[in-house]
Amino acid sequence: CSSDLNNLGLHAWVLVRPGRRGRNDDDDAAVFADPMVGRIFPVESATDEQGPSSSPYGSIASIFSHRNQWTNASSDSDTCMPLRVDLDDSNVWQPIYSESSPVPPPWAKKINICQSDVELRYPRHGRRVELYHKAKLELFAGTDDETRKLTRYHDEERMEEVECLELHSEERTDHLTKRRILPLENKMTESYSVFHPLGLKHWSETLGVESTISFHPRVRLDGLVCRREVFGKLIEEIFEHRHDGLIKRSIRVKRVAEEESLRKSTALLTKSDGTEEEVAVTEIEEQYGNVIDLKANLAEGNTVVASRTFHVIDGWIDTTSMHNDGVDIITSTNRLLTKNAGDEYSVEASRTEKEALNSIRAINTDMLRLCRLRYKEENDNKPYKTCKTEQEEMKDNEECDGAKNTDYLSPFLVEVRNIELLSSEEATQIKEACLDALSERLLQRAQMMQSRLDEERRLLSETSDGRGNDDMDKESMDSVASDRIRMWEESLENHEAASLEIYSALKARLDADVRLQVHAEMK
Repeated sequence: CSSDLNNLGLHAWVLVRPGRRGRNDDDDAAVFADPMVGRIFPVESATDEQGPSSSPYGSIASIFSHRNQWTNASSDSDTCMPLRVDLDDSNVWQPIYSESSPVPPPWAKKINICQSDVELRYPRHGRRVELYHKAKLELFAGTDDETRKLTRYHDEERMEEVECLELHSEERTDHLTKRRILPLENKMTESYSVFHPLGLKHWSETLGVESTISFHPRVRLDGLVCRREVFGKLIEEIFEHRHDGLIKRSIRVKRVAEEESLRKSTALLTKSDGTEEEVAVTEIEEQYGNVIDLKANLAEGNTVVASRTFHVIDGWIDTTSMHNDGVDIITSTNRLLTKNAGDEYSVEASRTEKEALNSIRAINTDMLRLCRLRYKEENDNKPYKTCKTEQEEMKDNEECDGAKNTDYLSPFLVEVRNIELLSSEEATQIKEACLDALSERLLQRAQMMQSRLDEERRLLSETSDGRGNDDMDKESMDSVASDRIRMWEESLENHEAASLEIYSALKARLDADVRLQVHAEMK
């Protein structure tokens, strides 16, 4: 459009043709849209003879879109009124490009990314591995589960894992967002999003020792927000927003021997080492609110229960109550029998104990169901093996080399002036040097594993002789040391079995390499 305003000359603005735009004004009229100030001007008012013009544009010289360009061929090309913006009318608008004279291609080059380049960045079904000093980073693309995985190692050879951190995408079906694993401590911590159907927030577990489960507030009807279990010893439950004021419950349990008989109402099933075992409840302690808050809110003449302790095996309940006599807060403890007594107080105490056991059993059943569901969902969502074989580790290293466009023979071709003139003797020497380098590397890893295994055996021997750390539990130390010895023995055994396969695979690759195979045939 040309404008006579301040003699600025030609400008390009947006012309909106009538119809199918959903405008509030007359859909039969074309309008100009000024993108700089966000104003709209009617085309007809540009040269309205009845009054001053509301549009700064005087005429339309040409119109263009992403498909073509049209020039104004009418006799009224110097005015916008009464111009018809009908691009199909060739008498008014002449197209510049046609089938015989098509639109020229754009000056910018078309971006083409071949599939091989995409696979080079994320090889092996969208998985890429980056190796660092005592660490390894795994990136995943195009998956509905894991996005990143960082593994830290104790040694430079990246054999002994210290920590494994996994970050998961929001599309994961079980709503897991983060997992942290400490293999040497047999400890695992998981975090879940607020969209978990059961309100699960955190899950922390030390295999065979204890587990802690946290829930988002106001999700469970019983008010449970945290449950900590020391397998075979103790269960702690934390509550919020309960109508009875219960904030904490501690349950002491003991493992049941096969020949031991116990009351059915006190039996519980718990998870330990991934298996379920039966325990018996021996004592229950309940706390109803903070002591300071209870004293501050206790009205005159009222009595409130501060805590209860159920001695399940001995058969009595210790109840701590607070009473406001108008002068001071009096705290008293009463003991009620729950068995071998027929008075009304004993009947009430027995009923209270039964309600507590039922509540404990209901929560424990929910935890077992949640535990089974978690293990099932983990198996359904797991996209890879956590413990990778040495062949897979070697493939990961090869993929990293491929991503950097390196040749596995490049270290052995440094002194070769021309690969095309390589003799059969030189080709044989290159093969032997490549195989010798691999053998040396495999031998070094085996020696490192053997030295760590000998060190763990020495530490176990010192602990058994009483020369170890006296502050720690001796039995616990022996168990941890035995697990570490078994782990290194399995790693060494797997390494010995995999070394032959790796060596054979490299030998076959060298035999199939065209650069070496051709010259071998020329001998």
